[in-house]
Amino acid sequence: MENALQKLPRFLRTLLRISGYTWFKTYRTIEMLDSTSDRTKKWLEHKQSELNFGSLIGGLLASAVTASFSWPDVVGSHWLVRACWYVSLSMVITSVLVAFQQVAGLGGILATHHNHEQLFRALVDSRGKPRWRTVFVLQVPVQLLSYSIFFYTLGLAVHVFWPLSQPWSDGSRVAVFYCVGFGLTVGLFMIGSHYSLQLLETPDCVEETAGMKREGSIKTEGSIKIKDNPNADVVAKKICRCETE
Repeated sequence: MENALQKLPRFLRTLLRISGYTWFKTYRTIEMLDSTSDRTKKWLEHKQSELNFGSLIGGLLASAVTASFSWPDVVGSHWLVRACWYVSLSMVITSVLVAFQQVAGLGGILATHHNHEQLFRALVDSRGKPRWRTVFVLQVPVQLLSYSIFFYTLGLAVHVFWPLSQPWSDGSRVAVFYCVGFGLTVGLFMIGSHYSLQLLETPDCVEETAGMKREGSIKTEGSIKIKDNPNADVVAKKICRCETE
């Protein structure tokens, strides 16, 4: 996936990452987890909180979209306005429904699985890489909420800009004023999303497994300390190398 993205032009690659920001964020996060600590459990608990918060935002957005249909001048506006808002409403309802299902599912997993390794193995494949299927499913509610906001904003922009196609009036003046604010909003969003994506570029970690016998001592390799597990025959050595641009 990453290799395919690298072949695309930088601008197009950035747009694709912004459109699927939470999927890339989740993939990078799972890459940094491990099976020996409680970070996987903490991340799943954080995911529950994220889904609950997304459900709250989804309910507020659904109320806003529904109320927008009652505006008196919506009927006389472009058909694309109502089409975008219908899509937005469908997406946000689906987002809230899927979020409820996943909160219940994650609650059951956390209540019945106390082994950190089992939780971690459920997120990665046989090579230790994050499963794209798992990443996709876990972020469906948040992505649907993001797309719902996009379609509502698009419909709102078309609704405000529509008077520009008519004879000059107060609606045209409102559209011009709104255009300035809309351009500023989109610009700040693109800049913020672009630099937020750079936070995902964490140092690459290469995990090497060596057949080392248990000795119950602490070994130092460079600046990394490795403590042998007295109950294991294999010690996993993690060597992190930072790539600077």
